[in-house]
Amino acid sequence: MQPYDNSYTGAGLSAPKVKVGSQLYYLISDKENMSLQQVSSPDVTPYVYPYNVMSGINPVENEYYEPCIEVTINYDGGDSAVMVMVFESENERNQILSQIQNSAAGPVSGDNYGQDIGFQDNYDSTGYHKSDPYEQNSGGFETRDDYESQYSGSESYNSGDRQTFDEYKYSQGGLSLVEKIKGFLRYPGETFESVSSDELMSGIIYTALMLVLFSVVNVLFSAVIASALAPDNAIYGVLLNEIPELIRLVLEYFIFGALCIMVYGLLVFLMTKITRQEFHLTESLQTTFYSTTSLGTLGLIPLFGLFIAPVWMVFLQYKGLHDGLNADKKWALLSAIVPALIMFFLLYYVIISGEVVFI
Repeated sequence: MQPYDNSYTGAGLSAPKVKVGSQLYYLISDKENMSLQQVSSPDVTPYVYPYNVMSGINPVENEYYEPCIEVTINYDGGDSAVMVMVFESENERNQILSQIQNSAAGPVSGDNYGQDIGFQDNYDSTGYHKSDPYEQNSGGFETRDDYESQYSGSESYNSGDRQTFDEYKYSQGGLSLVEKIKGFLRYPGETFESVSSDELMSGIIYTALMLVLFSVVNVLFSAVIASALAPDNAIYGVLLNEIPELIRLVLEYFIFGALCIMVYGLLVFLMTKITRQEFHLTESLQTTFYSTTSLGTLGLIPLFGLFIAPVWMVFLQYKGLHDGLNADKKWALLSAIVPALIMFFLLYYVIISGEVVFI
């Protein structure tokens, strides 16, 4: 686990860093809310959890004996999820735990953990630390009033910005194949966070499945349309009656798709190096592999899917770099779009324009 630097430079606030799932967040608590601000995206609205939706807040340790706080978040509609926040030190964990308990309207768990731990005397009647932990290394917040004026009245702090149950679920890992497909379509950022620790082979297998779906469905659809509208077509018109030819065309689609994905993935990695993003080749390729979700889903839409899927794949590539690998937003966008443009012009020159003739 990386050492925590407790300086919230994005807002001039000193706040502890906690690990939730595979991501690091600044944990900010006031008298009404607990908020998680993603370290890699300080300009993004934080996840906000009012104390009245939180229950069962307990100090625990994970399998690595790291100090944690376990809290149950109760969502609208009756859903609930258990969030585990990992701290760098037990002392830091205990301070935050006691602060949350004092700030909430009443006890936040079955036992009075603040008193048991022994931090009650360190907090005043409003629930803030008497020595004010926000003073330390704050870089701009010297009093509690400064902190409150910046955060308590912020538009970011409202229940509408709370992380939803599905967003939380899709950021926690352990997703099935169907959940990954659904997650990349509905919650791409959270899902890329979740799969950031996957083995490269998982991405390769996932890509192979997406390409098989894309190839089989599109070839079959082309064969059906051709047999009805152009039965004399030498390539597609006879496919339904020539199973070996059907299989051969599916394999051609698959191999061509795999080559395009590999070239695109390598170009993306090259762009990350040009823009000085410190990613390993396997990390960069993994985001490309999971971006092929667009081929196995939107790419199956008759006619239009062939045009929509590449655009969505570029968007997923951007989300994978930005959310999964914590790349800077502008460099992630550049690294996803420029290789796509290069691929487009290459394919146009080689296949569509007729400039290159295959013998």
